[in-house]
Amino acid sequence: MDNFKFKTIKSVFSSAGIISKIMFIIAILLLIFGLAWFVAVSLFTLKFLLYNLIEQGNIWIFISRSNVQYTNPIGFPNTYCNHVAYLTGFWSIIVKYIFGWIAICRLNCSVCSDIREILNNPDMV
Repeated sequence: MDNFKFKTIKSVFSSAGIISKIMFIIAILLLIFGLAWFVAVSLFTLKFLLYNLIEQGNIWIFISRSNVQYTNPIGFPNTYCNHVAYLTGFWSIIVKYIFGWIAICRLNCSVCSDIREILNNPDMV
């Protein structure tokens, strides 16, 4: 074990032939590409799953509004939901959509006012 020396990449790379160097570079590039592909696919999958989970929750909350009951969890477990939990979910979704539309309208108004200002003052361009 004492006579065993770890070779650095530089020493291995300098003594290797041109084919080995090209193969090493290709292997590193493929490794980087594979890692980037894995990260991209993982993030897309996570985003897709979270989006679907949120949308399915929205659909479930709004469709079950007329069927949900708050009093008998033992007799009707399929339609029972805690009153505070259900109404918190219901109203938080509504508030989220209201604030989302307000933000979109606000952004639209600021973009339109910027465009209007540029069209009225040609010296700004």
